[in-house]
Amino acid sequence: MTLNTCVVYGSTRDARQGIKAARFMLRQLDARGHDVTLIDCEEHELPLLDRMYKEFDPGDAPAAMEN
Repeated sequence: MTLNTCVVYGSTRDARQGIKAARFMLRQLDARGHDVTLIDCEEHELPLLDRMYKEFDPGDAPAAMEN
């Protein structure tokens, strides 16, 4: 049975490391004969945060993060 799988990687930070794990998953699924697609939010320039809350100076984080 072949699966159609999508791996979504949402980090857009400069020092992102999880992309390595996402690519590993793609290779593993591909090696097992599954159809795999990677959606990398950085490639598609989706409007996601590029910093963690703790990386903002006090009072500078987007309002949605303050709630």
